[in-house]
Amino acid sequence: MIAQAIGCVVFPPYSESFGRKQLFIAATISYCVSSIAIARASTVSVITIFRFISGLASAVPTNIVAGSAEDLFHAGHRIWMIYAWAVTTNVGACVGPIFGTFVAESLGWRWIFYLSTIITGLWSVLLLFIKESRPSQLLSKAVAEVCKESGDNTLRTMRLVCTEPIVFICSILTAVVYGLLYLFTGALPIVYKSYGFTPGQASLSFVPLILGIFSGIFTRFYDHRIYKRRQQKSQELEPEDKLTGFAIGAPGVPWIVSMLPLLLVGYATNEFGCTLTGYIADSYTVFASSAFASTAFLRAICCAGFPLFAGRMFTALTANEASSILAAVASVFCVAPVVLLKYGKNIRERSPFAKYSLEQYRHNEVDRDAVLDDDSSV
Repeated sequence: MIAQAIGCVVFPPYSESFGRKQLFIAATISYCVSSIAIARASTVSVITIFRFISGLASAVPTNIVAGSAEDLFHAGHRIWMIYAWAVTTNVGACVGPIFGTFVAESLGWRWIFYLSTIITGLWSVLLLFIKESRPSQLLSKAVAEVCKESGDNTLRTMRLVCTEPIVFICSILTAVVYGLLYLFTGALPIVYKSYGFTPGQASLSFVPLILGIFSGIFTRFYDHRIYKRRQQKSQELEPEDKLTGFAIGAPGVPWIVSMLPLLLVGYATNEFGCTLTGYIADSYTVFASSAFASTAFLRAICCAGFPLFAGRMFTALTANEASSILAAVASVFCVAPVVLLKYGKNIRERSPFAKYSLEQYRHNEVDRDAVLDDDSSV
């Protein structure tokens, strides 16, 4: 996760200047090679080195997909595309502990990485046939202007998180929520083993999280309805119009009392990822990858750190006391939707990054087409 955090800072500015496709291919091949190396490794040092490389590679899909969604789809379609991406990411994080536990018990831990090698190897071949999604207008005419306006590309990610209130707020919220999701990988087995569950059965406690994640589709229908209403009235869709799921999910983040509330946890986690990612993409458009990289950087740090204390926390404090602490943290999140819904537009209007990126976005008319046609891809 630390390697992923480093990659989150390095790769997005590169993709915004030189395109996405080559990064997708390089990252997938690197992850594939790293997985087979880990599966065949005989020493901890070799495993550590290739886990670091795979972590760097994982930063590309974690970040660049949000930028590709902004490249290819208009605001209405991004409601569904970013939701699909968030669901895939979050379900993967929940299926991982279930999949890993049963594979390790039946085939051994090395087969986790053998299967990873097979899957990423197939994806590497498929990615060779995709087209570049970064608009050719931005690549051929505006790269120099973008660099002049935004400063050094390599520092853009950190500059955004330090100077843009929206990016900072979204980064902190998303980082903590995803940190809690990864904390569950250590906490839930402890909670449910006390009920006499085997390791495999305890891993199934992630199933309610998965169901909660999928329930976010109902919020997307509501978002789409708002979008259609705006269209009929010839009004522009504001980024704040798609914060409904965030407002609903904020109060329900981390109760680990029983299986049923985990549905709310799953819903809230996915809504944080989906809604705030979409909000950043809509607010910063051409800088979406760099802005989202700030979020992904802090998220990776929290995802790396939270599981380290999960076991001790739930063992020393008991599940009830530990859950109460997490609930207290979650209660702070309830303020954020109110702030963004009420003041988000004013904050964006004062932001040089948000204003400039929106001007470039409208100038290139990306939002008028559902998907870029073949002539506008590199």
